[in-house]
Amino acid sequence: MIALATLFSFTACAGFGIGGQKRVDGKTVTVVYEADKIDYWTDIKNGYETQYAEQGYTLNLIPVGGGQVQDKQQTMIAQNDAPDLILGGDVHIGNQFKYLLPLDELLARDDAEVDSADFISAVLDKCKRDGKTYYLPEFFNVSLLYYNKDIFDAFNATPANADRLVEYPQADWTYEEFYDTADKLTVRSGGAVSKFGCYSTIGWWGEWLIHVRQAGGEFMKDGYVDLNTTAAKAGLQRYYDKMFAANRISNKPGIDETFGDFSTKNYAMDYGGHISNWSIFRGIKGLDWDVQLLPAVNGNHAGGELAVSAYGIYKNSKSVEATWSLIKYMTRKRSFEEWNAYPYPPCRTSGKELLLAVPKAERPAPQNLEAAYESLENGYCKSLPSEKYFTYVNLTIVQNYVTKILEGEYNVSDGLDEATKRANDYIRQNYMS
Repeated sequence: MIALATLFSFTACAGFGIGGQKRVDGKTVTVVYEADKIDYWTDIKNGYETQYAEQGYTLNLIPVGGGQVQDKQQTMIAQNDAPDLILGGDVHIGNQFKYLLPLDELLARDDAEVDSADFISAVLDKCKRDGKTYYLPEFFNVSLLYYNKDIFDAFNATPANADRLVEYPQADWTYEEFYDTADKLTVRSGGAVSKFGCYSTIGWWGEWLIHVRQAGGEFMKDGYVDLNTTAAKAGLQRYYDKMFAANRISNKPGIDETFGDFSTKNYAMDYGGHISNWSIFRGIKGLDWDVQLLPAVNGNHAGGELAVSAYGIYKNSKSVEATWSLIKYMTRKRSFEEWNAYPYPPCRTSGKELLLAVPKAERPAPQNLEAAYESLENGYCKSLPSEKYFTYVNLTIVQNYVTKILEGEYNVSDGLDEATKRANDYIRQNYMS
């Protein structure tokens, strides 16, 4: 009995640590990642295991297909075999916070090392809920206008265009100025097009929702889809007209599939491209590109998508300290050389200042890094709805009707009316009853 009492006393005093988390000596951190990012994660694994060799920390990487990280994490959690590191962010925090370990005590303990005040507040604020910090951010995405400099330059170098020269996209462009330039850069011969002024993202909300928001509409209000409004319809009509107007400036579904995407050099611009593609674009030989703010619609630049990719700790992890060390390693301060090789714009003020101190002409693409930070810090982009059914409702129901609109089965108004009705019937039946 004395021995048992001593054991219980030891467990009570020494068995729990941060936030009451059960203290264990796990050395391995399990992470789910997208298989096409193997080089990126291999570098992280090598750097992390080298830095923490004395502690014996290791990284166990579980690859999955593109876009399957969240599903795999949820499956592992349901099977009581959760990964230690949880990939999340602003869109996921409303669903994930219940099984994440708040990081505030760890931050307070290690803030001399972490320097949380160095994170850009517009990013770090997206990692909090009810006053608690659940993630540290790795990178952010904002919707921008991408453009191919060579196509602009070639147009201006053509003698026949001497009286209608075009300029690179400007921060104060209106949507009308954007369309006029894209129209000039579209190469037509009869009814055929050999080069487009702009790329259109099809089959996903990545662009059409930008147009809806720029028109003053929104995808969701009070938990229900809200796309049957005048503003939402005006925005989607603008997206539709890029592809189907008499002077169309972009690819249509189906018939223009051979043109590929912006990376193929068949498009002068890309409306709402994602920062996650920077590393891909940088690796394409001969692609000379840059970014600019989205054109203003009715005097307003706002409407793009903000997404914060961040990392937290599973609350029942057996490797809390090892996982926390991994998060600190991935979100650490870096030297100029490290930031210059990093595939995304830094979430830290110190990193931002290091890169922006370099004259634009001396930077690798994209040279106009200021546009990304201006969009972020001026609130031109905002997060997607955080309802746990957003992705399913959007991709499975709403996107189906957007596709039908593009295929001519519905006009914009009727298609969005039907999409809104069907989506809200599903929400009402499955989540609001």
